[in-house]
Amino acid sequence: PTGNNLNFPTKQTRKKPYIPRPPNSFILYRQHHHPLILNQHPGINNSEISRIIADHWRNLPNPEKEEWKRKADEAKQRHMKAWPDYKYQPRR
Repeated sequence: PTGNNLNFPTKQTRKKPYIPRPPNSFILYRQHHHPLILNQHPGINNSEISRIIADHWRNLPNPEKEEWKRKADEAKQRHMKAWPDYKYQPRR
């Protein structure tokens, strides 16, 4: 490599296909509520949206959190069916 042009593998150049991790309950909650918060607060940046959603999540009653956990379990089951050999390997 020359200069600042380092050759790190990208999603396009990896030998193994990139398999995303299954979403957890908070990620599913955030994905669902992100557009709703954006509609309520046009022009707000993502860090503020994340803060608002995190505050909502912390104050969410347990029965509602359990519903999101159930959805995450369902997503995990679908993920396992789609990629049965998947094993999470964090970057070093």
